[in-house]
Amino acid sequence: MDWGSPEFVLAIMGIFAISGVLKSWGRPARTVHGKRGKRGQIEAAEAGETTRLRAENAQLRDRLEHHEDRIIVLEKIVTDSGFDIAHQIEALRDRPAPRIEAGRDRATS
Repeated sequence: MDWGSPEFVLAIMGIFAISGVLKSWGRPARTVHGKRGKRGQIEAAEAGETTRLRAENAQLRDRLEHHEDRIIVLEKIVTDSGFDIAHQIEALRDRPAPRIEAGRDRATS
């Protein structure tokens, strides 16, 4: 056998490939986090996680729609002309009342 021939190199590569397959054949699959487990358990865990995420996503979409509706109502209130008048009335209530002098009050009564 010629040590420098392509057949020798291919034989060495074949031995390594076969040993790698045999070495990993008996091992359980690795999970996403690197822990070893059975493939069925991994698929069941992923399915459970997917179901939980879909339920959470649906809940968040419902909350988003609710908040969008509230924002629309608030925009209507703020842009309504009656809101501006009510705001002006509240601003007048916050001001201190002007003092009326005692002499003037008696003369006009």
